[in-house]
Amino acid sequence: MLTTKQDRHHAADPSSQSAISAEKLPGIRHIIAVGSGKGGVGKSTVSVNLGLALQQLGGRVGIIDADILGPSIPGMLGIPTGEKPETTPEGKMIPAQRHDLKVVSMGMLTGDDNPAALRGPMVGKYRKMFVSGVHWVERDYCSIHL
Repeated sequence: MLTTKQDRHHAADPSSQSAISAEKLPGIRHIIAVGSGKGGVGKSTVSVNLGLALQQLGGRVGIIDADILGPSIPGMLGIPTGEKPETTPEGKMIPAQRHDLKVVSMGMLTGDDNPAALRGPMVGKYRKMFVSGVHWVERDYCSIHL
């Protein structure tokens, strides 16, 4: 389901609002979550193919690989791992770009696609960083791979 900022601001029940609000992702028009309760079902493949399809239709697309335990999207797109992302003067990460997709992933920080050994509070910290600590420049869609 595609959700616009306007839809989120006019939701009748606040508990039904996305945990990722328009204020946390300025410049993003539509947020698409790709998730599953099980690993190995193709979430990364769906995220990348969806992003490429939307981009081919003229959309400006970002992908957040929020799968802390198995970041595979950098490998799928050929984005180098282990190189610290560039940052703005305000300290926000600048997403990597490949095939006109803007991408952030734990794999870019750890240097590989091996699971990171993190516990609850640290997982939350990294996910928050991927949402509010990234300098997104006007994107029509942002796919969040959970």
